[in-house]
Amino acid sequence: MVLTVKEQREQMMEELRKGICEVTFTKVNGDKRVASATLSTNHVPEQPNTATYSDGQPKTRKVNEETVVFWDMNKEGFRSFRVDSVIAFERLTGVGVKDGETQPDQND
Repeated sequence: MVLTVKEQREQMMEELRKGICEVTFTKVNGDKRVASATLSTNHVPEQPNTATYSDGQPKTRKVNEETVVFWDMNKEGFRSFRVDSVIAFERLTGVGVKDGETQPDQND
């Protein structure tokens, strides 16, 4: 069964939330890029939402279902890739565990 781009994106987002993933993709300019990516709360620093409208309401962005925004462990900032540009995707670490820590017992 072939997954839709939306389904592929959701699977990638789920893996990124669980730990660090190595993602190889083609950038818009045609260059190949390998990123250590995550969305795990153990690795992504807390980000205050400081963007506001003149009336004080916070600005929000519409989700682009064809891209994935991730925390780049090496560049220490948010980056993104297009789902259809991914060449390889592999999770490297466990369920939200910081590097060097042991994985929690799944039976607890």
